[in-house]
Amino acid sequence: MKKIFIYLAILSFLACASVSTAQTNKLSLGMTKTEVIELLGEPQRVSAVSGKEILEYDLRGKAYKACHALMGVATLGIASGACNNRTDLFEVTLINGKVDGYRTYE
Repeated sequence: MKKIFIYLAILSFLACASVSTAQTNKLSLGMTKTEVIELLGEPQRVSAVSGKEILEYDLRGKAYKACHALMGVATLGIASGACNNRTDLFEVTLINGKVDGYRTYE
């Protein structure tokens, strides 16, 4: 029984990890909008300002909410604070259809 609890706790922590970070690390300046979408998927929001197109992606939001719920069930609410429910945003700026910059912010 103790081993099952330990395995469940480890699995819960792994479920909290963000796979999006590995994808964003593959981004590079000069990539086309199509390449960005192939790599990161469809953005949650798109905006345009002064000749710049901005693609916004929610990082960790869904994964952290799922982690929070899983940890609450796995530990009966005792360690539910182990997962942060915040969302980090990843922004890709395109000029003339190519990546000019990108950043992560809260």
